[in-house]
Amino acid sequence: MVGAWEEGASEEFAHAHWHRDWSPVASTAHVQWAWDPRGCFGGAPGQLVSFDFKGGEGWDVYPSLAEWI
Repeated sequence: MVGAWEEGASEEFAHAHWHRDWSPVASTAHVQWAWDPRGCFGGAPGQLVSFDFKGGEGWDVYPSLAEWI
């Protein structure tokens, strides 16, 4: 998603929120969950990030995959 945004191939503003190092874990029609090996947003490496990629502004961060499950 971030590559498409940077190349101008996407006009979805939410794609700019994606980090290159994240790995997709799950998704619905509006929400994407990703594993974050770096610890973005001041969190710890290995956390799980969730966000509404259909224009919402909500984010959730879980300390680990186990906490999310």
